Parts: sequence; C-alpha cells; structure tokens
Amino acid sequence: MKYAMKPIDLKFTKIEVSGADSRNDLVEVTIIFDIDGQVKGTKKQIKITDPKLDLNHYSSEILSEVREKVKNLRSAPSDDFISGLVAIKCMQDEEVLEQKLARFLMSIREKVRNGKRSSSYYVLETDLKKLKLMF
Repeated sequence: MKYAMKPIDLKFTKIEVSGADSRNDLVEVTIIFDIDGQVKGTKKQIKITDPKLDLNHYSSEILSEVREKVKNLRSAPSDDFISGLVAIKCMQDEEVLEQKLARFLMSIREKVRNGKRSSSYYVLETDLKKLKLMF
C-alpha cells in the first residue's frame, strides 16, 4: 500500500478590518485565503494597543493559525496516521507576508492611538473598517 501526503496550495488574498471597538481598543480582522481554488476566511480579534503585544511575533502566529486551520480542514480523519497527513505549500514568500501583516497591524495601532485623540469613536471605527491589505 502506497501512502502520499495530500498537497495543498495556500495563497493569502487579503486581510481587512471587519469590526472595531475603539473604546476598548479591540479590532477584529478577517484573513481571506485561497485553498486549492476555494476561498476561505478566518476572523481574529486583537487588543491592538496592548503594549505587551509584539506585532511582528503576532503576525507569524496568525499565519501559523491559518496553516493549522487549513491542515485541520483538509486532513481526513482516519485510523491510519499517514493517510491523514497534508503538505501545505504557501504560494507566497512567508517572510514577506509576515512583514506586510506586521506593518498593517502597526498602521492600525497608530490609527487607533491617533484617532482617539482627534476624532469621535464613530468616525474612528468607520475609518478602521475601510482598512484592508491585499497580498
């Protein structure tokens, strides 16, 4: 019996702010990705102004979580361990993705910090919801 890992092509499409609560510094982002031609997405809520939050490290965690979700979506539950394995091939340079994602999160953080000083919460939240990053 021959076993082979299932190859999966993963391509990140965009990340966008889908919700914001500027009073509590919470931002919800939606990460859209393509798995073998199927568009999927996941949401992540972030306390964006947390000083302990290292956005460079957090961006790599987000990408790892997406890879884990893809793996769980595509691996088949089986009694045989090897037949359920998948090989995820990211179609983009992951270092560049991490850097772009970190810069995007940093821009959101700065917009929240600056917006709280200058405008109303409603205006800040609508401005945040317009933000998106295409990969």
